[in-house]
Amino acid sequence: MFKTTEELRSGIRAFKLERLEADIMRLARPAIDMIHTRVAEAVLPLGASKFGGSPDLPPGFQWPHPLSFMGQFKLSELARHDPAGLLPTQGLLYFFYEASAALWTQDPGGWKLVYVADEHTPLVRTPAAGRLLPAHRIEYAFGYTLPIIFWSEQADFGISFLYPGEDETDPANQIEHDAYFNL
Repeated sequence: MFKTTEELRSGIRAFKLERLEADIMRLARPAIDMIHTRVAEAVLPLGASKFGGSPDLPPGFQWPHPLSFMGQFKLSELARHDPAGLLPTQGLLYFFYEASAALWTQDPGGWKLVYVADEHTPLVRTPAAGRLLPAHRIEYAFGYTLPIIFWSEQADFGISFLYPGEDETDPANQIEHDAYFNL
């Protein structure tokens, strides 16, 4: 992720991609980076954004078993880094995941997001059954990101990796099907 558009332009120059600069800048999107630092969970206030540890849940919350707690996000902290106002400005978002499942499961029962609108609701640090991930404090930072573009998707993004005059059918210009562009 790039903190500023000037940092992105520096990356373009560092990778000698000046010929694609206009296309790359057109594809850049605002993003929020989550910077995480491992901490003792006791130093985190109830309701703070975090990965791992035990969730801070409203009393009576029904745990989505057998899912594991992955993280919680205090949306008022996130909103300060969302100049477009695309995210809710208040509330808590909890993420639970089937940790024993294959990575990035698409099974609808393999994960659950829970939104609690009132971030000032009383919370209880709720120990999870089973293995806990270590607690990590989350801090947010605004920046810019680029999509991963696979060779076969160039036309979809209106970008070409070829130099002007190069022929994409020439084997010398072919890139393996799984190659992608991302600074």
